[in-house]
Amino acid sequence: MEGDLSEIIELFVRINATGKKLSAQERRHAHYFTSPVLKAAQKTADQVAPLLVKAGVLSKAQMQRMKHVELITELLLSVNAGMPLNKKSKIDEVIRGGGLSSSEVAEASLALKQAIHVALVLLPDLRTTRFHRLADFYSLLLLLHRYRSEGLSVNAHNSVRNALAGSLLRQYGHAVDQVNEKLSQGRSVSRLEEPFREYLMTVKEGTDSKAQRDKREKLLRSVLDGVFDPLDSKRVFTETQRRILWNASDKKLCALCGKAIHRWEDLAIDHVTAHIKGGNTKLSNGALSHKSCNSAKGAR
Repeated sequence: MEGDLSEIIELFVRINATGKKLSAQERRHAHYFTSPVLKAAQKTADQVAPLLVKAGVLSKAQMQRMKHVELITELLLSVNAGMPLNKKSKIDEVIRGGGLSSSEVAEASLALKQAIHVALVLLPDLRTTRFHRLADFYSLLLLLHRYRSEGLSVNAHNSVRNALAGSLLRQYGHAVDQVNEKLSQGRSVSRLEEPFREYLMTVKEGTDSKAQRDKREKLLRSVLDGVFDPLDSKRVFTETQRRILWNASDKKLCALCGKAIHRWEDLAIDHVTAHIKGGNTKLSNGALSHKSCNSAKGAR
């Protein structure tokens, strides 16, 4: 600042009398504002912010203090690492040193946005459950991402399995809330309620530590393990399967647009039940399609 000493002192006093203490993310943004990781996190956070506000994960006031950027930065780093991280020690370390390439950041951003959409399909009423809380939301998103990376058919489509997963999460969250209410009243919990008490402790004691996040994920796995089917490890139809389906068709019509496929070079084999939804790569689940039609379907 430039000016008379009295003006500088007046400004100093006004700031200290009426200002607010900076949040960790505001300090981080000021110090590392040129960091590629932080810039990518800011972009991703701005893209998903309306969803997070609508779902009750963050308030507009929290977003004004850059809480959404802090959350998304944490999640991007955790998705990239493939495991829960210690919030306090990891964020600044990675941002300070670069840490991630642009391709790694882009891949993590896409995976994170997919996990958010899946979570909102499982729990369209997220704001009415305990999973809208930051600690719970973090663990749920990372578990959904980990399921996908383990080859399970986790997707953002409406399905019986997703409805079942949502129901199980609601029941579990409700049981945790009931245990919390009991403990707040000084009442004891039963042996059957012990897993819910264990989960509750992970969001009350050292919420952001890796140990607590690992334990929280393990407990959530006990709820959702077995719900999602493994994807067929074979993603692409073989040349032999392509020939069988081609030669078995008289009219060679595209299953997606209904028009004839005139050249072998234009052929793609479509999964009737999508691979991401658990469809197998076998003849009974294959249909002729134009390459262009198949690519368009994949993009949707």
